[in-house]
Amino acid sequence: MHNRCFLIFLFFAMACPADSQEFSTYANRLLYSDTAIERLRGIVDSLNAIYSQSKQTPTYLSVHQTQGHFIWIDTLAEEALSFLKKNPDFDTFIKKYPPSEIKKNLLIIKTPWVNELKEPAFRYYSYPVSKNIIAPNKERHMTMGLEGSWVFQFYDLKGYDQNSAIMAFYIKNEFKTQKIPEKYAAKIHYVDCLIDTSQLFHPKAKGNYFRNHYNYFGRDENLPAANAFYQFIEISSEFPKKIKARLVPMNEYEQYRIARTDHADSVLSKQAEFLRLLKSAVYEGIRNRQSDPDLEYFAGKYIGKKEQLELLRSRIVTGDCSQDQSPRIHMLNIAKAAAELPKWNFFIKAHLYILNDNFSRNSDGSYAQEQRHTYVEELERIGVDVPALLPGICLRVSDSLALHYRGDISRVGRALSESKVHDLISSQLKQQIADAALDDYNRLLSWYLFNNMKHWQVKHTRDNELNKKNHELIDQQIEPVKKTLPKYLLAHLNNADY
Repeated sequence: MHNRCFLIFLFFAMACPADSQEFSTYANRLLYSDTAIERLRGIVDSLNAIYSQSKQTPTYLSVHQTQGHFIWIDTLAEEALSFLKKNPDFDTFIKKYPPSEIKKNLLIIKTPWVNELKEPAFRYYSYPVSKNIIAPNKERHMTMGLEGSWVFQFYDLKGYDQNSAIMAFYIKNEFKTQKIPEKYAAKIHYVDCLIDTSQLFHPKAKGNYFRNHYNYFGRDENLPAANAFYQFIEISSEFPKKIKARLVPMNEYEQYRIARTDHADSVLSKQAEFLRLLKSAVYEGIRNRQSDPDLEYFAGKYIGKKEQLELLRSRIVTGDCSQDQSPRIHMLNIAKAAAELPKWNFFIKAHLYILNDNFSRNSDGSYAQEQRHTYVEELERIGVDVPALLPGICLRVSDSLALHYRGDISRVGRALSESKVHDLISSQLKQQIADAALDDYNRLLSWYLFNNMKHWQVKHTRDNELNKKNHELIDQQIEPVKKTLPKYLLAHLNNADY
């Protein structure tokens, strides 16, 4: 871990209590105040009423899917390519050009895509063995994607002193969609009722890495009014110069920020000039869609939650490394401001970003992911139908709304394990996995969700051997559920040669 990440870790370690609580909470032990919870509950009650009064559940269709085989060829690839373009049948081809890797009878899904040339394309992805082809690309891909045909990608590696290669899917049957049964479609409909298609961030929002969060007088990125405000609140004329020259370690800078904020709150905020300069900086930031953490803090405390939310929505934060909590802190600030106003559409998206840990980071180790909680209890306390919403965002359909919210299977599984109604959800998922009326792709995703939920319920100890035994016990308990999947999927899940 490089120095900046180490200092980030130290800063947040000092800020977090010893019981590993990720964020500070209110007296109610939730992320949001009692007042905000009650306001949000009122909104959810209204949305639930609208949903329950819906006369008809929309029709949803599954993702395009089929069965097929995967091959990888890295000898005589140029010859094989010429033959492949003639669209031979599978057995004829592999007999003539034996592949170095072959996986038969995979589930293959097809979804619209944009290729590396920014052209419309399709993405072909296989399960449970993960293989991926994006086609067409004029120079390297050719696709038919019809029954008894090939989708392939040719890797011309002659210029790299390596053998060229072919990665291909043989499409056994035509890609098809099927209607999602009503009881699962109702969950997708509930998702669309609670989460609309509006954007969380402003269209002109600017990206912001943690290393760009240094806010001080004379910073090159500052707008004029923001610069004047920082000049007014600085407690040292020399410290900003050292920061600009990169002569200050991050932990020392954070200590300076804390001292500067305390001084502004206790002394400067009582002066009329403070409020005048702050208002100018805040409204300048809103107009230009440019913000920073300090300006957002002061706006929320001295101007208003509405203005704070507008600033927060103007900035998209990318994490620097695994220990960089800034993306989650920024999203929590959005959720809190939206909850206080209340602005439901922004709140629910922000909270689900936190639940799904849906953030971009330059690097992210699994050891850090476990420290990030899901906060499903907050959704339950405001009256959200968690057994509908969270499994609903894990169902995949081909004709959903363009910005229909989609959840991360692992994170949602963890959230469901923490739900007060996890037994009910477990029972529903068992039925979903075994339901032959549901398409194979959603049945498999339901299995992944169920499997994650059950394993997250295992209480971890410092004894690795005990943890391993506990997970093996869970595997034994849920094996009958896995066996209700289609046989060709089950064979790959069991690592059989199928």
